[in-house]
Amino acid sequence: MKKVMSIAIVLMLALSCMFTAFAQTNDTASPDEAKKVTELKITKLPDKLTYTVADVIEPDLDGLEIPDDEDKIEEAIVDYLSQFNLELDLDLTGIELEAVYNDGTTEKVDAKDCKAKLADPFNYGEVVKSIIEYGKNLPEFSDDITEEEFEKIITELSSKFYNLIYREYTVSVSYQDAQASYKINLEKPEFPDGPDYDDRYEVVSVKAPEKVNYTKADIKYYPDKEIADDENYTGSLFHGIMPDYKGMEIVVKDIVTGETHTLKFDGTEPVFINGVYVDEPDKNNQKFDVDGMVDVNEVLGLDEDDDYNTMVDFSFVIKYNATKKPVDSSTSDTATKDVATKPITGGNGAVQTGNPMTAVSVALVMLVASGAMFICYRRKIEK
Repeated sequence: MKKVMSIAIVLMLALSCMFTAFAQTNDTASPDEAKKVTELKITKLPDKLTYTVADVIEPDLDGLEIPDDEDKIEEAIVDYLSQFNLELDLDLTGIELEAVYNDGTTEKVDAKDCKAKLADPFNYGEVVKSIIEYGKNLPEFSDDITEEEFEKIITELSSKFYNLIYREYTVSVSYQDAQASYKINLEKPEFPDGPDYDDRYEVVSVKAPEKVNYTKADIKYYPDKEIADDENYTGSLFHGIMPDYKGMEIVVKDIVTGETHTLKFDGTEPVFINGVYVDEPDKNNQKFDVDGMVDVNEVLGLDEDDDYNTMVDFSFVIKYNATKKPVDSSTSDTATKDVATKPITGGNGAVQTGNPMTAVSVALVMLVASGAMFICYRRKIEK
């Protein structure tokens, strides 16, 4: 009997503990009603609110496949770049945050426990697409375009491009399920004009290359001739000749020392040569001025000159016949230093400028807008 009573007492104590435990559990809020953050406040902005290109996390551009169909190249590039958005190395140093809980209490939050990201980043593919679409609506460059008109077009294009990227952004800071935001700026980089160097060399004369007579067989078609001959093709067509400068000789005078130098070319030197646009490929007895530029010091094997511009502009004449009918004219022309002062020369679509940034911008405009082509054997990019 005592044993039974002992067991009963143990059971009653056990049941009492169970009921006490359940009672305590019922008095505690459910998970949905647990203390949680309902609001995140920024009580002090971070120290860094202005960012530069140095803070951009570059996308890992690897894997773009260029299609064989030239008409789909732009589309392929846009599609590929569309998988990347702008990312910045965000710095929350100095920020002060306060969490507000559902029970009305507040506490400071350590920035290390928060996550920060751009709420409105630009997409690389969308930017490129916007530039291409803008370029397609540009008017064709005329033969007599002035420097002022050319610079206005490039400035407008650059402005639209930069405004898509270098602008105000919103940074979203999250802690648990609450978010707060603040504004930052991505600063446009400054591209200061290079020093206005005086010219070191003066062109005295130019002996034309070995080949000055060209025929229809030398014309390159852009796009491919089969595409160009398609009656349904409505795009731009470029009939281009890539002049050969092998055998050309340029005599230059060193303005500083008074010495003269003769530059001889075998066709492998880093020379920028403008392509020639043949508007009437079936017409005989045509002459074209070919413009170009070259770094004298580089050809002579001399060191770069930090005090002077060592680039010179030159020109020579080539002759064109649809067939091999000869053309009577001089094959030697003297170049002048102002040959390549206009940004765009008559119809050949080449850019004559020592500024690589401008050259890249113009290349983009010309390729996507008017279908013109940049033709050269070598491109000289100045440091």
